[in-house]
Amino acid sequence: PYITAVGRSSDVPTEGSEDRLQMRPVTGGDTVMLDGLPTGPDFFKAYQIKLLAGRYLSKSEADTLRARGVDGGEYHRDANIIVNASGAKLLGFDSPEAALQQVIATDLTSALRINATIVGVVDDFHFDSARDVIRPGIYYIDAFRQSDMSVRFAGGNRAAAIDAIEQAWRATFPDEILNYRLMADLVENQYQTDNRLGEVLTIFTILAVTISCMGLYGLASFTAERRTKEIGIRKILGAGLRDIMGLMLWQFSKPILIANLVAWPVAFYFLNDWLNGFAYRVELGVMPFIGVGVAALTIGWLTIASHAWLVARTNPITALRHE
Repeated sequence: PYITAVGRSSDVPTEGSEDRLQMRPVTGGDTVMLDGLPTGPDFFKAYQIKLLAGRYLSKSEADTLRARGVDGGEYHRDANIIVNASGAKLLGFDSPEAALQQVIATDLTSALRINATIVGVVDDFHFDSARDVIRPGIYYIDAFRQSDMSVRFAGGNRAAAIDAIEQAWRATFPDEILNYRLMADLVENQYQTDNRLGEVLTIFTILAVTISCMGLYGLASFTAERRTKEIGIRKILGAGLRDIMGLMLWQFSKPILIANLVAWPVAFYFLNDWLNGFAYRVELGVMPFIGVGVAALTIGWLTIASHAWLVARTNPITALRHE
């Protein structure tokens, strides 16, 4: 009751598919290369891959390229296959529906060519990380190449599902150790480098902001001390608390704004270069830079606000006597 689907395949997403099969487009010309992935009938159900046209593969002999049993594992010269949307387009079909029931000569090896009939087209899905473009793919049933079993759990019952699998495994293969991995962990492992980079940058950012605030606080103290008489004169001439506060804050806002304008082009270059490492990425707009600028300005204001307030409230008589 804890399992919703079980699929078989020679590889699983995040681990790559090493098969490269040559197929000839319907328009003729040179052969094209597609990623080949031997699967079982329920592979697409286990990963909830959307069917765009046709049907999924089944356990029937017509859908089986090579089966265990009476044929001794020999390859059939004719078999039904599934391609993804990118594969259908690469083979010269204008739509998924146009690819159905088309027979494509496919070279499984240099010495083995089969006539593959397309019975279904599935949506493109990531088999590798988001750094890699989704490649054209072909999927077929080869019972001798289904070393991985993918099990989809019912929501919220992971522990019970794993326990049920372990019990079934011990009952079926008492002398074999069950080796399983969680897809969430496999996906996360693809981006460990990015996660570590993010953690390191966060630490150095906090350190840089802390040091900057300490320097800004010291500079505010020095400036307030140096301009005590000036502020006293301004107050005698009619400047109010808001005027003095605004004067102090603006004085420190200018270098912060200039620093942002200098940093933005450099940050844009490196961030855009990092994003270019992904085949599918967001566009780098101006809003993140504006947000960082506002944050830097706010931190600067909070750092010197207490000094500015104390200076603005200083008795002008005391300020004029200041040495």
